[in-house]
Amino acid sequence: MVVYYSLGNRKYWFTTIERLMQISEVLSKKSYLLHNTEAVKTTYNDWFILDEKYISKISEIIEECASEIKDEELLCDLMALKEVFDGGSVVFG
Repeated sequence: MVVYYSLGNRKYWFTTIERLMQISEVLSKKSYLLHNTEAVKTTYNDWFILDEKYISKISEIIEECASEIKDEELLCDLMALKEVFDGGSVVFG
């Protein structure tokens, strides 16, 4: 399991590694520019702290591709993840 937690709005989203791979595949088809962006800024108590630039890019990509996704379960997962990212600083682990 992987958990994303926003330190700003205290929302969280958790999923399996397999589901995270599916979501990564969908998002990477939309934007290949993420390979230039550092995802992890640092670590804290065994949690990875995501870089703010990475968070904002992922949030933008989710907005762009939301209208194209037909799978409702995947869309719900993406919207929940976006809510976490919109809260500010995010840790995952």
